[in-house]
Amino acid sequence: MTKIYIIRHAEAEGNIYRRYQGWYNSLLTRRGERQIAALARKLDGARFDAVYSSDLNRAYQTSDAVSLSRGLSVTIDTRLREISLGEWEDVPFADIMAHDPDMAYNLDFNPWLWNVPGAEAYTTVRERMRAALTEIAERHDGQTVAVFSHGLAMHAFVSSMLGIEDAAHLASLGWHKNTAFSVIHYDSGTFRLLTYSDHSHITPALDHNLPLLHARFTEVSPGDFAIMVDGDERGRLTLDLSSGEAGGAGVITRFAIDDGFRRKGLGIQVLGQAVSVFRNLGRARLQISSEGDGAGFFEKHGFVRAGDAYEMDITPPGLVAPGASAPDANA
Repeated sequence: MTKIYIIRHAEAEGNIYRRYQGWYNSLLTRRGERQIAALARKLDGARFDAVYSSDLNRAYQTSDAVSLSRGLSVTIDTRLREISLGEWEDVPFADIMAHDPDMAYNLDFNPWLWNVPGAEAYTTVRERMRAALTEIAERHDGQTVAVFSHGLAMHAFVSSMLGIEDAAHLASLGWHKNTAFSVIHYDSGTFRLLTYSDHSHITPALDHNLPLLHARFTEVSPGDFAIMVDGDERGRLTLDLSSGEAGGAGVITRFAIDDGFRRKGLGIQVLGQAVSVFRNLGRARLQISSEGDGAGFFEKHGFVRAGDAYEMDITPPGLVAPGASAPDANA
């Protein structure tokens, strides 16, 4: 018999930017790093004989919670990846909710009907997750294994294991919070669920609040985006697409949200749009003037003072090569 802890990654960019991230390889947030520390404390007394992870950065880095203190290497298995979202990758939630609300609903509540160009089928994710976990379990008979994966991929596997084949029962299952884990036993070809979505280590301070509003971005001219909420312009994001290019920086020249629409979760989505635009242009850093009253917001989300500006590293992470890799706190 094998005991498997299947663990969702810590909070990553897409979770707070409110953008779809399937195979999009995103960075962890500062809160995500604190979640990893909390998970490590939660699992401090648990024995693990092996650690596996998806090759996507957000899962691999979360595996530090188990691997580092035990001196265990992490074996990468690409079958543990999140579902591929095809044309939806790195697209704001609000765009999909506006253009294709039925398909957005299907992804969460009726994935058998979800169908997007370039994406994986839900059944495909179920099959590869089950194959990977079966192989891992049989390789480690009599041992305890930690497996780091992703929200929808885990949801797909557990629902399959429980024999859930309809939307009504799927909705009752619920979702794993970031760094939540389920515990599974495997014996003679059969999986059995012992614990589902344990997130007792996630305090309110470590949990992200859902935004009150969702933003869309209409490009009025190159680099100039109207911040749209329910069809009305509620601010502007202006990016200097040429200044800073030689030094690998992307410069924000205007980051404005109308009075009455601040502190409603829009600011972090606007930041996510800037990161997306400049990352796609190959920029490694994001800069904004230190003037104004928004310094606290930018510092909270990873910016540090650099001369007369605030700056954040937005270098995209690389995929982790398949096979076993030595523990690395900076992975």
